[in-house]
This record gives sequence, C-alpha cells and structure tokens, in this order.
Amino acid sequence: WAVETTLEVGYRLSHSDNSNRSSVDPISEWIQEPNATVTVNQEGPNISANGAYRFARRFYEENSRDEEPAHAGNANLTWHALPNRLDFVAANTTTLNTINSDRASSPENQQLTNTFSAGPTLLWRGFRPGDETRLNYRYVRTIYDRTNTDSVRHSTSIDYIVPLSESRSLTTTLQYEDIDFDNDLSPDYEFVSGMLRYTASGDDLDINVSAGYKYIDRADDFDDLEGFITDSSLTWKLSALSSLSFTYRRDADDRSTQTRRGIPEFGEEFRDSTDLNELFVYNEFTTTYSRRFGRTNFSLSGFYRDRDYEEDIESDEESWGGAFMVSRELTRSISARLRAAANRIDFVDENREDDIYRYDFELNWNAARRLRVALGTTYEDRESDNLGADYDEFVYYIGLYYMVLGPGR
Repeated sequence: WAVETTLEVGYRLSHSDNSNRSSVDPISEWIQEPNATVTVNQEGPNISANGAYRFARRFYEENSRDEEPAHAGNANLTWHALPNRLDFVAANTTTLNTINSDRASSPENQQLTNTFSAGPTLLWRGFRPGDETRLNYRYVRTIYDRTNTDSVRHSTSIDYIVPLSESRSLTTTLQYEDIDFDNDLSPDYEFVSGMLRYTASGDDLDINVSAGYKYIDRADDFDDLEGFITDSSLTWKLSALSSLSFTYRRDADDRSTQTRRGIPEFGEEFRDSTDLNELFVYNEFTTTYSRRFGRTNFSLSGFYRDRDYEEDIESDEESWGGAFMVSRELTRSISARLRAAANRIDFVDENREDDIYRYDFELNWNAARRLRVALGTTYEDRESDNLGADYDEFVYYIGLYYMVLGPGR
C-alpha cells in the first residue's frame, strides 16, 4: 500500500504595528516564523490514514515574549483489524485558541489545545438483513499548555443503522460519557444521551437531521442538567457551481467545538474561553452560500451563537456576524484571496458589547514547480465598551515556501 505524503517548509517575515493588541502600549515589531506543513493520505484494505499538521515557531524582534509555538492540525488513523467486524481508531487535533474570549486574542491570551482519542469499534449485523450495529469506545485526553483545564473522558456509544435506500438511512445512537477534570476544584460529571438521525443525499439536496435528549449528572452538590440536543444540516445544490447550506446545533458541553477545529481557514481565528471547566448550553446557527464563476470562487456566510453557563459563572455570551471571501486565479501561476468579516459579541453578564472587524488579503505566486511566494496584509479593529479591551492592528508579511516532498504544483 502506498502513502501519499507532502512536506512543505517555509519562512514568513511579518511586521505588526501592534503585536500585543493593546490600545495603551502597542508594540511595533518584526516577527519571524519558520514553519513546516505535513500532509498524509493513505487508503488501503487494512489501514486508512489522513492528516494535515502545520508546525511553526515565532520569534519577536523586541523580545516582547518568549519564542512562541503556533502548531495546528488534525490526524486520523483507522486500522481494520477484522474487516467489517473490528476497527481500531485514533485521532489527534491541535488548535491555537484564546484563553479568555472577552479579551484580545494577543499572544498572552492564547494557548495550544491538544486532544487525543483512541479506541475500538465493533461491528455486527442488525436484526434485519442490511442493518448494522456499531459499538464504540473512545479514550479522550485533552491537554492545555497554559491553564489547569486538562481532562480525561471515557465515552461509550452504540449505533443502530437502518438503510432505507442507497441514499437514505436512519441511525439511533445511545451514548454514555464520564468526564474527569485534572483540577480538583472543577466538578466532574457524566452524561447519557439518545439521538435519532435521518440522512439523505440527492442530486439537489443533502439532508442530515437529528433530534435527541441528554441528561447530565454532576458531582458534589452541583445541579444536574437535561434537555433537547440536535446537530442538523441541510445543503441545497443550486447548480453544479453553487450551493446554499444551513446548520443548527444545540447541546450542553464544557468546551467549544472550536477546540477541535485544527488548522483555521484563511483569515480565521479561534476565540474561546479555554480557562474554564464549566458546563454551558449553546445554540449555533450558520449559513453559507458559495459559487464559482469561471476562475473565481465566492462565498458569503453568516452565524449566530449563544452560550449560557450553569451555576454562578458570569461568562454568558451572544455573538452574530458574517463574512465574505473571494479568490481568483489571476494567471496560471498567480492567485489572490480577499476576506472581510464582522461580528458583534454581547457579554451578557457584563452588559458589554464588542464589535470586531477583520480584513485579509493574500497574493500567491507559484514561482517554480516547488517554490511558492506569498504576500499579504491583515487588519483587525476591535471596538469595546470596556476601556482597554479595544485595539487595532495592521500586519503585512511575505512568505517563502518550498515543497520538499510531493508532486509540486
């Protein structure tokens, strides 16, 4: 079996007029960032694997902080130990998140989040011909490099899958999970949940609709929690070159899904409160329209999120906003990307609103089969009711990247 592997090494030199994102004492400096990006893809009868990881370290001209890692990525491995009977699955995600979402996403307010999971999946036939049953166990270890919010999770679930046709299915899932925080002051908890999911794929419409219920039992004298959960999506294929999608999620958790996102999209940053081990109920709605015009790709998206913490944790949030991105192949070797985003965050318990505006532009030139040059700028402006939380930052950069392994461009 063959493994498809690429390795790209690079060096990025950027200048920021406010690297610490402060309105009081901004630092203007050059930042050097050597980096390497590795991708792996393998599909075989016994093993399938895929992953993309970006390793980087930043060096600041003014020595305003220690050299700073900025790794991110996802990796997945599946071993079909007994084909169609027993699989072993392992996955790892590394993400750079904010520590406290109500502060600027400066280097002092960022940390690496690493989540590793592994376990078996046992498969067998269902009660009817064509039905399938899956029994899953996952050990999950999450580590934060700066805050005392590490945890261990033991998750067991069973799925019963009923194929209704070649493109439609109905899945019933029952799950039990035990969450143990390293911090003795954080209340451990366990939950049971049930979910019914319907999926259908067609020429014009893809449907993924689910509905379920979750009951959370918290340790000590903390109140238990229960309620409706869902993770649903709909994609309307308007044409061969355009689509419109909607997603809606509702659940209760102690961490955001952003901690498992890996490498961010162009112009994207992850903002989360990773310094808390507290339960919250969240709703999340997103919609995205995308279209291709010749050599131009265009997307327009919007979102709404809210987060309601339990007990006396005063960190409730509501946020909404939108973004558009356009990319175009200017020539066979030159392409450009432009992104603009705006969102408002309402810190409910603080009676405070922040507006964040961000613009990104990047020009890529494939100077040779294995050599790529990138030029770009970013600008971010945060307007806050809280004195000292507002800032603006302008960055321009140049990057040189060489494909050491892989087919080149």
